[in-house]
Amino acid sequence: MSPRNSFNERRLESEYPFVLADALFIQSRQEDRVLMRTVLIGALLAEQNESWLESKYLDMQEYHEWAAACAAAREGNNVVALPG
Repeated sequence: MSPRNSFNERRLESEYPFVLADALFIQSRQEDRVLMRTVLIGALLAEQNESWLESKYLDMQEYHEWAAACAAAREGNNVVALPG
């Protein structure tokens, strides 16, 4: 059996949450400049009655904002960030 088939046919004995993430690009004015920003929207659905939804605004040109959002996602702080 190929590794792909083995992976696709493995047993899933644990519960796996469903993660939704999307990004929206918007323009915003800051002082006298128009900046392109990204709105990140994330949702985690573990069960029908349990979910969270969060949105976060990030400056596309600021690496430290992307790095902080990704670090928060890794730490489980209910932030989902997918750099595009």
